[in-house]
Amino acid sequence: MNSKLDEVKSMTMAKRECESRAANIIMYNVKESTLEGWENRWKDDRIFCMELFNKILGIPVSEKYVKRFVTFGKRDPTSIAGGKSRPILVQFRDRIIKNMMMESLSKLKMLMKVTSELFSPKI
Repeated sequence: MNSKLDEVKSMTMAKRECESRAANIIMYNVKESTLEGWENRWKDDRIFCMELFNKILGIPVSEKYVKRFVTFGKRDPTSIAGGKSRPILVQFRDRIIKNMMMESLSKLKMLMKVTSELFSPKI
């Protein structure tokens, strides 16, 4: 009986996890901020993303639609000097904004590579 209950709970958790990741985008080739301090770099990345969404893509996104911005990986000054950049995860509160973003990818083709990945566990 307990094993059945645990199995149902784990399935529910996995589905919830999959749903939460369905509103994520990962942006590659975004120029790395050279500001000092992680808070300043985070603000710089956030400002870049919001300008990209609103001005270039023409999608009306305010910060209330975004759960969080996360830059992956450890910052390496030698990599930054070499032109390498770390990917940025943007987690939206709603899948609709993410879908609007994916529909307007043709505007971004020359600027950067944006992909959406679910990274969902296999159910």
